[in-house]
Amino acid sequence: MFASGTDLEMPLVWKVPVNVKVIFAVLTKEADDLVSVEGNWLFACDQDKRGFRLPLPNLHDDCRICTGAFDGDQETAFECVKASLDQFAVSKWNSDLMRTIEQSQKFFRFLPTKDTFEPLPVQGEWTALCNKVSTALFERVVV
Repeated sequence: MFASGTDLEMPLVWKVPVNVKVIFAVLTKEADDLVSVEGNWLFACDQDKRGFRLPLPNLHDDCRICTGAFDGDQETAFECVKASLDQFAVSKWNSDLMRTIEQSQKFFRFLPTKDTFEPLPVQGEWTALCNKVSTALFERVVV
């Protein structure tokens, strides 16, 4: 969803590099026999368990994911996590929170083949392409 509704969609499968740990965090809140999603975050961690913001659109400075229209009210915390992952899987990303295209292009690289796109390694040190983050939520994440 970067320019118009007629743009070509190319679903690309990215494989997480071995030296990167990606964490999808879901914060829930229980009230009145209902569990609600308070937010979703996407962190990247290095071998020293430091948190980084990936060079992606739809991520706020604190790595909170902009989910768009999303009904996060569920009966259990498990259903909240499932709904959050389902929303993440079907969401169309846009450029609302995009920082720099150059960092993203060096981080997420693909080689076109006859039938698909083959993922390529990150160009350079991946942490240099990301912003280091430290948020109250990340302090509660067990890596």
